[in-house]
Amino acid sequence: MWIGAIVVQIILDPLLIFGFDLGVSGAAVGTVGGQTVSAVMSWWFFFARRERPYPVRLADRVGEAGHRDSGTPGGQLRGWIPAT
Repeated sequence: MWIGAIVVQIILDPLLIFGFDLGVSGAAVGTVGGQTVSAVMSWWFFFARRERPYPVRLADRVGEAGHRDSGTPGGQLRGWIPAT
């Protein structure tokens, strides 16, 4: 399934670098194209599929105190920005 993003990049890179004579810029655009395909496929895999072996819901991210968990070990980001 994930081979699709790689194939897109393999096709776009030489086409944009040599075919359209874009050089390094063509490689960058080809990479962005492949990453975009990968992101869309990831979104579909995790959120749009009806049947998956695990649930992905907001309720799975709620901490013990009932607030939304930020994904950090402490739960909430407190004091992580240094004062200037």
